[in-house]
Amino acid sequence: MAPTMTLEVDIEFERSDFALRVQTAIGPETVAVVGPNGAGKSTLLRCIAGLEPEARGQIVFDGRPWLRGGVSV
Repeated sequence: MAPTMTLEVDIEFERSDFALRVQTAIGPETVAVVGPNGAGKSTLLRCIAGLEPEARGQIVFDGRPWLRGGVSV
């Protein structure tokens, strides 16, 4: 069975707040993230990469916290 990634985070921007709620199984296939402008595609990918600090919530991959302890770029 493919591992599951659950993303439940609240992001605070200067002009607005943003909530992301995503749960998906991660397999070996290629995945596309599509949607209209402003839907949160880039924010979703930035959260997964650890580049967008969440105000509240967490990202869990296969039952374990994802990217805890900070990310250095």
